[in-house]
Amino acid sequence: MNTPTNPRIDRKTVREWLSQPFEWRIPVYQRHYAWNADEEFGPTQQFWEVVEDQARRRLDGDVPAPHYFGAILVEENRNNNLDAVKKFDVVDGQQRLTTLTIALFSLIGLAAQKNYKEKFKRELAEYIFSDSSANPPKAPRLRPTNFDQGQYENLLYHVYPDSEPTPRKNREDEYGKSMVVRACYFFNQRLAKFFEKNDRGDAEATIEALQGALLDGFDLVAIPLKETDEAQKIFEALNNAAKPLTTFDLIRNNIFYRADKEEPGLDEALFHDAKWQQFESPFWEIDFNKKGDNKHIEEYISRMLVAKKKRFMLLTRNSIYREYKKFFINSENVIGVKKEIESISEYVDVYKYVVGETLKNPISDDFDFGYFQSNYKGTSVFLPVIFVVATSDALESEKQRMLKLLESWLMRRNVCGLTGDYNKQVPTLCGQLGLRPNYAKLDSFLNESNEETRMFPDNEQVKSRLYGVNFYKLAAKQHVFERIVRHTTSDSLNEKRDLKGLTIDHILPQEWENWGPVLGDYGEGRINTAIHTIGNLTPMAKGLNSGKSNKSWEIARDWLAKSDLKMTRDIAEHESWSIPQIDERSKELARVICEIWPCDIA
Repeated sequence: MNTPTNPRIDRKTVREWLSQPFEWRIPVYQRHYAWNADEEFGPTQQFWEVVEDQARRRLDGDVPAPHYFGAILVEENRNNNLDAVKKFDVVDGQQRLTTLTIALFSLIGLAAQKNYKEKFKRELAEYIFSDSSANPPKAPRLRPTNFDQGQYENLLYHVYPDSEPTPRKNREDEYGKSMVVRACYFFNQRLAKFFEKNDRGDAEATIEALQGALLDGFDLVAIPLKETDEAQKIFEALNNAAKPLTTFDLIRNNIFYRADKEEPGLDEALFHDAKWQQFESPFWEIDFNKKGDNKHIEEYISRMLVAKKKRFMLLTRNSIYREYKKFFINSENVIGVKKEIESISEYVDVYKYVVGETLKNPISDDFDFGYFQSNYKGTSVFLPVIFVVATSDALESEKQRMLKLLESWLMRRNVCGLTGDYNKQVPTLCGQLGLRPNYAKLDSFLNESNEETRMFPDNEQVKSRLYGVNFYKLAAKQHVFERIVRHTTSDSLNEKRDLKGLTIDHILPQEWENWGPVLGDYGEGRINTAIHTIGNLTPMAKGLNSGKSNKSWEIARDWLAKSDLKMTRDIAEHESWSIPQIDERSKELARVICEIWPCDIA
């Protein structure tokens, strides 16, 4: 056989390509292997359907034409030397090549079950190893990404246990069961089912038909890049035309492509560095708000960029990557890939603690991130400010004052029913805080405007506005009542302070027909407004609330008196419950709110 020194734009079967003296390497910048056996469509599903069809036709004595499996795009690895097996980086096609070789591993597993393991191990070694003539064979022909390599080689050395003196230990599989392992499991199941349905009493012939289907049932084209082509840009374009890359896929492939260009081998070294490995945790792939529109990694990267750029940006997939490149790649102050990874890692510890991923407080055990931690989904817009404050050189006490002031500003605005374009205000605030944030700068920003979109309500404004707010609709109502309960009760008196499992319910019910005699001459409009104010709301157990239901005040107060919470029991001491009592309680709760969230933090 003629053995070319380079791939040519030529259509060959899998057998022909994998018997060439080449090593196919998946660059570090590529996305991870993304097999999903649960998908009922797409190339992986189509792949197995072709395998079954090709194998059945071979068992029937047919010699079917190969199925076209597309083109793979390759770039000669610049670490090649004249004496070694020639290496090519796979710019596009890693999913197909990896899937094919995993299917071959699985076929050997089937052969082992039918007592033909050694025969098929020998036959397939040529397509799995670059040096199959050695005993044992050496150098896997396919080298997956660093992320997938450990699991891939563990599968390989399970089948060929003597191929390496010391098989790789299992890298901690943070994804529970990696995509490589899932693919192998999928093929194990499908091969066994095929054998069960199609074996005609000759196990060896059935396995040979499956082997022929994998090696001769597909052909593909390998296209070498020119020296002037930029592999990473082509990778982005090709993958966005098919299954879109995630925001982090785009960032990852850009970083490690540039690292290799910066210094040969730097991509591998930085990938295994702890600064980068923290981003390979499955935590980052979890939906941030369980709505399916963004993951933790996208939330973090976008808020990190706002903190560093100090300017507004749209929080969409394309804009996040575009802004990332503007800041780290296309600006005048390029810092190199190593420092770039250090820079994007700067706020990770703060983020993970605020969202509850870790219990290790990045500042100290006594530092309180307050409402921004207990309701991080609702306050994520303020993460850039938290990043800037928490990682600054300010004293811990100064940082605490700043976050408490920011919380006071936000909570006072919430209870007053005020809203603002926080997405645009936060970058401006980050800019004002600058490289050396302090309390005075923050206080100046929060108090510099009396416009409703920015104003910091004073005590009188809180008291007056609170009466007109539909407090029942506020997202923060549970947190407000939790803080009020903690503020007005005492641990030393063993008073219940935990609202876990309780709901915020109406004292005077929304359907108040049974309360008519108690309500007096107040009109329907006035009553319906008062129902949803803070003075008519209280934390209650679901059982107590259902018992109270829409019944009259005389019955309702008996149920309120049974509460474990002092706040709720105190309501039952009133002889009647109407508009004056609701207004008076609103006034008192407004006073407590102003104490909890003052305008000035000592």
